[in-house]
Amino acid sequence: MAASSGQLKFKWILIACLCMTEKGILGSSLYDTGSQTLKASVKKKARIDLPDGKAFSFYGGSYSSIWLTTDGFLSFDERAEYGNFNFSTGDVTPSYDYPFIAPFYHSGEALDSHTGGGTIFYRTLNTSHDSAELSMFGTNISNAVVGVQNFQPVGGIIVTWQNVADAIDIGLGCGTSPQPQCKTSTFQAAILTDENSSTFVIFNYGHMDIAIRKFYQSGFNAGYGGEWTTAIPQSELNRAQNLKGSDVTGRYYFRVGSDRIVRGGCRDISLQNDGVSLEMSPNFGGMFGGQTIEMSGSCLGLNENITCAFGNPPVISSGIFINSMKIKCSVPRLLVRGRVVVSMRHGNGRVYTGIITIVGSGRMRDTLQSIEIPGAGWNTTDASKLTMSWNSSLLSPQRNDLVTIKLIGYRETGTKAEWVDLAVLGSGPNVLNNGVYTFNTRDHRCSGDLCKVETGLVEVRLVDPSRARSHLFLVSRELPLGWFVNDDMVQRYGSQWPHDKCMSWYNNDRMDMSWLQSLPYCPCNLGQALVDFGRFQTDPGCDMFSGSRCTYHIGAVHCVRAVQPTVEGSGNQCCYGPDGALRYAADTFQGSTPDKSHAWGSFPYGRADLVPSMSHWVKDVVTFYYCCLWTNYADCDYYMDQRATRDCSGYTPPRAAAIFGQGHVETLDHRHYRVFGAGDFKLLESPYANITIQGRFSRNYMDILRQKTYTTLNSSVVLTSVGIEVGHERVEIKLDRNNPRRLLNVLVNNTFQFFDSEPVYMQQFSQVTIVNSPDKPGNVNSNFTVILKNGMGVQVVASSGLINAFVMVPYTMKGLVRGLLGTWNDNGTDDFTSRDTNQVVPMTNNPTFYNQFTYSWRVNNTEDSILPHYVSPVTPSDLRDSFPSTSSTIRRLCNGQESCEFDYQQLRLTTQAEKTKMAAEWVGEMQLLLTPVRSCGLLNVPRSTKSNYNYSLGSTVTVTGCRTGELQGESSYTCEATSNLSQAWSPSVSAVCTNVPLDEADVGMIVGIVLAIVAILLVAVIIAIIFRRRTRKDKSPSVPEDGGNYSTDKSNPISSGQYDARYSEVKLRDDDGATREKRAKDKDFDM
Repeated sequence: MAASSGQLKFKWILIACLCMTEKGILGSSLYDTGSQTLKASVKKKARIDLPDGKAFSFYGGSYSSIWLTTDGFLSFDERAEYGNFNFSTGDVTPSYDYPFIAPFYHSGEALDSHTGGGTIFYRTLNTSHDSAELSMFGTNISNAVVGVQNFQPVGGIIVTWQNVADAIDIGLGCGTSPQPQCKTSTFQAAILTDENSSTFVIFNYGHMDIAIRKFYQSGFNAGYGGEWTTAIPQSELNRAQNLKGSDVTGRYYFRVGSDRIVRGGCRDISLQNDGVSLEMSPNFGGMFGGQTIEMSGSCLGLNENITCAFGNPPVISSGIFINSMKIKCSVPRLLVRGRVVVSMRHGNGRVYTGIITIVGSGRMRDTLQSIEIPGAGWNTTDASKLTMSWNSSLLSPQRNDLVTIKLIGYRETGTKAEWVDLAVLGSGPNVLNNGVYTFNTRDHRCSGDLCKVETGLVEVRLVDPSRARSHLFLVSRELPLGWFVNDDMVQRYGSQWPHDKCMSWYNNDRMDMSWLQSLPYCPCNLGQALVDFGRFQTDPGCDMFSGSRCTYHIGAVHCVRAVQPTVEGSGNQCCYGPDGALRYAADTFQGSTPDKSHAWGSFPYGRADLVPSMSHWVKDVVTFYYCCLWTNYADCDYYMDQRATRDCSGYTPPRAAAIFGQGHVETLDHRHYRVFGAGDFKLLESPYANITIQGRFSRNYMDILRQKTYTTLNSSVVLTSVGIEVGHERVEIKLDRNNPRRLLNVLVNNTFQFFDSEPVYMQQFSQVTIVNSPDKPGNVNSNFTVILKNGMGVQVVASSGLINAFVMVPYTMKGLVRGLLGTWNDNGTDDFTSRDTNQVVPMTNNPTFYNQFTYSWRVNNTEDSILPHYVSPVTPSDLRDSFPSTSSTIRRLCNGQESCEFDYQQLRLTTQAEKTKMAAEWVGEMQLLLTPVRSCGLLNVPRSTKSNYNYSLGSTVTVTGCRTGELQGESSYTCEATSNLSQAWSPSVSAVCTNVPLDEADVGMIVGIVLAIVAILLVAVIIAIIFRRRTRKDKSPSVPEDGGNYSTDKSNPISSGQYDARYSEVKLRDDDGATREKRAKDKDFDM
């Protein structure tokens, strides 16, 4: 049938619309070029200002103007020009290392040099004249870039290089007889920004005929030593116009405003990934799963089957199609944490991979509120109704969307660890995403083997995955399942089944206590715990600086955990009371308790005993419910016996060294000097442990408060970069002098790493763990700690335009380190040992000392350097130590502190000198806090109550009574020195609490009285401790004034000799309390 004229007209209109969907050049990916051109008189570059005072954000920096160049790039620094450098390798001379955006970085012909140089068009966009076009850009960018939902640009610039030629070709005679015509290229860059300075870049390519030479490239350079991101691989530049970088051939999208460039669009299906990583947003998720991750890789077909695999062995999650450029997958429930490989697999076999950080439950924000305090609601055995609540908008915008609510269990059998569905708590047409759900527990009871599952979580999952917003499902925190198994337990054990479960666990657990032997000793006081950052880090569940509740250690103000698990996968936890003293499990049911399974898991995770959080719950937490919370603390002493505090009497503090201010050094054996010379030096090395720490000193000081002005120092230097090498892993932490929101950059094996969200403040790599410890709100990149597996810690702090570095060396490395930070052997006279001659250099005059000692620890060449762009040390011409001054400003500012006085005389900057003074004071306080504490250890009178818990030398403790039984023997004891190195309780401990059934003691009343007293003290003490840490001036109350040495012969009562459980095997009892043997029909409860 012939088409009517109306149908033909509609057909042509449709074709025209398809060709002109976006305002651009017909048949091309290029947008409208406008009519403004770069005049020939400007030769190589010209400045363009963003209209209406708007600003671009680029790698975190803010810019209101940009320099347009004939070399195919847009620069944010007028000094930028083409140079023969491969930016992807990072080997760039600083004089060429400026921030720029390069659709095609090449040696362009100056506009006034050749008639065939082409034309460079540019135009600016604003809401007054270009609102429709800006809206179109916003829609396309939102569709193309992961993690972007509703971008609304308010301004922009479009630059077009049309038929531009190559200066090298022209120099070789192209276009002149008999040479062929010069080859040209046409390409375009559009930069768009919104009210919040979120900035996106679009590259369009018309034709790319210029030959791609060695240093011709496409990408984004952060400049000033920052990161380079390749936009179009060099091998693809000549055909970029023919490849799909998005839903439009020849078009490529990028998000450039934040610290990391995000590649938008997708990759042409004809190409392999060629090292192009999967783009993901967000780039982290919780181990319990649920978050939806937007991903982009290869360009997608509408009905293409997409799956995502997380980890190895892989856990599969189905992909949800968003558009041809991106999909979303939800993070499944996993058994691992850390850096996990994610693979996006297309139906045709194409695979794109990337890295996502999986975070343990304790560091993720709760999305499902289902847990109250221990002993109430979800944590009880007899709850009749339970309620959960959640933020419905996390799942979908519609509160009437259907959800299914499940109880998920976790169990370990042999070496196998697994998640298992236990029960559907709610489903069907009446279970909606309305943010709250209540159910009767009687309707959901365990049966069969599921009754052996001790812990789990609750899940609320959308029925329709396509409607998922930021989460496909929400999960609770870990839960004990007492209410779920209660009926079965009562039938098998009677109404007092928690007691029977506690006794069964106690008798089994005490059969092997060898894991306690390898636990690290707890620091003796809170001050030591805070500064021993190489071995201990804050427990998020009891953190006085974040205000978290110490749920399982009521009365403590702060807890730390040993960072590294033992070879058995165990870990230590140390908690401290309002007085700063270590709280012992033998003294309080809320004391420090080690973990048979480390709460943070143990590599390689994924199997029984090693799974983060969940193995800890099975081995350590559920049993606390059995013995303590569900028996009203009547059996809690049994738990504390098995999880007894690792006594601090065997604790040996690390040794601190520091570099701060303008090259001031405090060595490991407390000698002080200054580094005068700029360049790369070895701060510390240990060939025995295969560890090297390198520092880069510079004479260029940048004053951040004076709009980033630079000052060249004459007789001093500042530390600007720190490199750490452990085996084959390298960490670099350096000043970021471009981004006002980021003071330090962190690179691991030359790849930038980001710690911007609280869940990923702590990240683990193969040889090191790196922790971001913000020193004030909003400043999340100024304080990093690098933790080595042997317990060494390196803290790098940005301080007023320079770096302060603090190094903690564990006692196991005593005598095994050397460098500018000295030689730790408690002999300060040999700290200044030359690496060249192995001779001690006397501190006579500065030139001799520098040349013979400091310069001997230089890094010799690029091959010897940990840090990129090797800087050769140069002997300074000015080596004056100080300058005479009677300035009242110095006296008032420094109060006689020499490092402060020197720094002020160099720069005359009050802020910098004050920071140096604070750093020097903190070094002194660290040394005080790390003074070994002489302790007699636990006054070991089981089941007793005491007048105080201070067991340090000189303290007197009185046993005031017994929690169970009656007190017999001497009641008062003093910790007295028995030699210069040892101490013991005097008189010898004879006190004992006679053993009576535990349930005859009113333990609940005692605990209540203690907690009430602690609660009164808690607020005031927290304020005092925080104030002390900030001022860095007060001495730790638990550190003796005269210092002293720890006892080398005083053993830990838990780890010395044969472990004594204090009780013979405990028999189970009937409901009436009479002892009985287990009935033959009862099965062993194996959890």
